[in-house]
Amino acid sequence: TLDEPAEYLDWRALNFYSTLFHKGTKGATKTQFKMRGDISRPEWQGSVSDGLMEIMYANSSQFGLSRLMRNHKARMPTILYCYGECNHLVRANHETVSWCLKSFARECDGVLPWKSLSGEAAFQKPDDNGLFVDGSKLFGVSVIASFRVHALRSGAQIAELLRLLQEKNGWGRAHCEAIITQLVPLESKFVQSFSDDAAAVTFEGINGDS
Repeated sequence: TLDEPAEYLDWRALNFYSTLFHKGTKGATKTQFKMRGDISRPEWQGSVSDGLMEIMYANSSQFGLSRLMRNHKARMPTILYCYGECNHLVRANHETVSWCLKSFARECDGVLPWKSLSGEAAFQKPDDNGLFVDGSKLFGVSVIASFRVHALRSGAQIAELLRLLQEKNGWGRAHCEAIITQLVPLESKFVQSFSDDAAAVTFEGINGDS
């Protein structure tokens, strides 16, 4: 299983292909090539992929593994992303902004909604995953962005401001989290319907009036 590895042999298989990949790209001098892994269970990975996985995606369960993920990121080393869903339609779009901020505070370098495209049926039957909807027939516009895309943009812009503060003052991400939590409650829940569910993280302290 190369996607969402679940046992040691899965990581061994990923490492096999990563070794071939790095051998094949070793001579590149102007272009950077990086190996990416989608890892739902980073707590089982240990050090087996150190030096072999430059980009790592993990779901929001990583928020409960902050010290482990910080160690993974520095030791492997790797670029770390959090993948999952944006807020469901019945919940406040501010939750997606909070997802970005919590991801940044917990060492992530970005977030990745696992699904983003929906057909025109989403205008009649809401789709919790569709961020970009085909509006060509109804509105003459090929792509219409959900408000959750605007929420992602807001989260990214605030995270960039925090990154600049971090760089200017020599702070760690924990300093940024201390600033964020004075204004935004980042306590969250992550509940999956099945073991590999890319579920949304919910923030009980966030609502439409925030």
